[in-house]
Amino acid sequence: MILEIKNLTIEFKTRSSTVHAVNNVNLTLDDRDRLGIVGESGSGKSTLAYSILRLLADNARISGRILYNTHDLVSIPEPNLDQLRWQKIAMVFQNSMNALNPVTRIGKQLIDALQLHKNIQYSEAREIAADMIEKVGIPAKRLMDFPHEYSGGMKQRAVLALALICHPEILIADEPTTALDVVAQRQVLQLLMELQKELGLSVIFISHDISTVAEFSNKIAVMYAGEIVEYGTTFEVFNHSQHPYTEALVAAFPSLHRPIVALKEISGHPPNMANLPEGCPFEPRCSFSKELCKFKKPDFVPCSNGSFCRCHLPRG
Repeated sequence: MILEIKNLTIEFKTRSSTVHAVNNVNLTLDDRDRLGIVGESGSGKSTLAYSILRLLADNARISGRILYNTHDLVSIPEPNLDQLRWQKIAMVFQNSMNALNPVTRIGKQLIDALQLHKNIQYSEAREIAADMIEKVGIPAKRLMDFPHEYSGGMKQRAVLALALICHPEILIADEPTTALDVVAQRQVLQLLMELQKELGLSVIFISHDISTVAEFSNKIAVMYAGEIVEYGTTFEVFNHSQHPYTEALVAAFPSLHRPIVALKEISGHPPNMANLPEGCPFEPRCSFSKELCKFKKPDFVPCSNGSFCRCHLPRG
């Protein structure tokens, strides 16, 4: 095990309310693991990811533990955390144009990151940057281009190169293919899979697209209303979903292997995170809910297929 999240809760205090963004989450990431986290927008995926590097807004309140080796990333002093960021744990942000400085050449951004975290000369840093930009499929002669001179897919590859430039052990990929067309999405996903194997990375892959998560990951955690509602191997979660929400996510995406059928939308809307329901937060949208679901919150328990599920009436 390289990373362990224990009883993690994240709240944001506003003038009028408290937003419960992440609620008592427990997860583990093993060495060379590929863990997918999936859920709709607002489910808490990115907040969970940002908390690992402690990149949350000032009004965030975090409790619980995030253990990396012997370090608790929740309580570690900021200078010590700076020594781990990018060198041990790095992140690919979902919007490449927000992650890249538009007025600074790509190569300089890679070199600056290297020299900030490593005690090396400019010439060596440039050589490493050129090697990394080629590793992500961009010719070294394009190293000193500006971001606007890259296509969307190339910009996302450059962000990937920036995240990997210091050879971290853990890579957090926050919706790395969302803003790309389907061809570029496939290319970036394939590249990420190849680099994960080549560099021996442990990866947390975040997306709202359960089919993409299933293709990349060996384990899947499904998030809803700030909670993990299902967790298990990719095969079991995708093919034998236990939670009605997971089942609905799978049904909402087309399959190359199942018969052609009309896609099913998930009715209703996610709950207000500042005013969560008393019982199961998915109950108002669930086709299988009972009276019990309205007032009793389900526990996170083992299911018959070896997965874990937060449901009174697991589908198995």
